[in-house]
Amino acid sequence: MNQLFCYFIILAVIKIQIIMEAIIKYIKSNGGYAKMSELRNVGFQTRDIKKLVDKHKIEKVKAGLYKIWDAVDNHTLNPSFIDVAKAFPKSVIALLSAAEYYELSTVNPPQVHVAIPKTE
Repeated sequence: MNQLFCYFIILAVIKIQIIMEAIIKYIKSNGGYAKMSELRNVGFQTRDIKKLVDKHKIEKVKAGLYKIWDAVDNHTLNPSFIDVAKAFPKSVIALLSAAEYYELSTVNPPQVHVAIPKTE
């Protein structure tokens, strides 16, 4: 009886690991970002995504948006700009952030300044 119980525990752990690896692989295949709705549509469970966030395997950018940092191509842009663009696709980098990007200012703002349409 104990051996059978241990066998089922081992199978459950292996299944969880396979699911976690599949989530990570899916996010990496989408450029390092994925929305919760996309993950759910593919069949992943919210609890599994939360486990990956808790283990720092993926990062929660905002409610419903997740990323894997090492899968993001951030060589040409400020990483925060990429996060903003993914979180708010219709947004525009503005003010000091835009000036810094175009090298019109020596000020590096501590946050990203963004203009977002009222409809978003």
